Amino acid sequence: MRLAFLAAVGPVLFGAGPLQFSDVQKMPPPPAGRRIAYGKLPDQFGDLRVPEGPGPHPLVVLIHGGCWLQSINLDNIAHLASALAKDGFATWSIEYRRVNEESNGSPETFEDVLLGIDHVKNIAAQNNLDLKRVVLAGHSAGGHLALWAASQRRDLIRAVVSLSGVPDLRGASATVCPGAIPLLVGRSDYSKISPIEMLPLGVPQWIITGSLDNIVPAKWGEQYAAAASKKGDRVQLVSVKDAGHFELIVPTTAAYRLVLDSIKAALAAR
Repeated sequence: MRLAFLAAVGPVLFGAGPLQFSDVQKMPPPPAGRRIAYGKLPDQFGDLRVPEGPGPHPLVVLIHGGCWLQSINLDNIAHLASALAKDGFATWSIEYRRVNEESNGSPETFEDVLLGIDHVKNIAAQNNLDLKRVVLAGHSAGGHLALWAASQRRDLIRAVVSLSGVPDLRGASATVCPGAIPLLVGRSDYSKISPIEMLPLGVPQWIITGSLDNIVPAKWGEQYAAAASKKGDRVQLVSVKDAGHFELIVPTTAAYRLVLDSIKAALAAR
């Protein structure tokens, strides 16, 4: 399978150096669109944004990051969701149960992600969503969940886009989101929830990394993409030059164009 390397160079509009978490948190979230429950629990809901026009609209299911922690919610990816809707894609950004001091992530986090994805079948007709053109995308911890979920829902999604995702839970557990990954795994088995140990996933994958990412260093995406390609998965590795961890979800950065192009390519994947 072909492994592609791309790059983007351009100014970040927030000042010198890579964006920080605090930069994203300072940005007031855009309107949520239509908030829809996919279950009965407080965190079982999603924000649906539908572009103008009659449709049917291609759909990007978004999974936010934040170290899988309860303290960080889907507002973290709201600007990306809103920008994609303005660029002609419906977006369904899902919330899910996350880890804290009192609860692990497995199996609740994983159950919610699949419930949220499956709910698009219930909302497609009334919102003119095209179920033949559905892409799954996630950022950081959400990138991990997107890769995992892609292997579980090959009948629904066309491809998956990981934005600075964490594809190797076992390898990254000591350095990425310290302490969070063991909480996420709980009593589960790494081999069942860590994408690199589940290969091949059986769906086309776009693995996007930032060259200056010091939260989920690019090496994790590069190692995963090489392993997935070797196992026979179709993989595109997109390396964004001069980008850190958060540029990939902020539409006013140069990285957004590569994210947008990758999503377009993923929607066209066969």
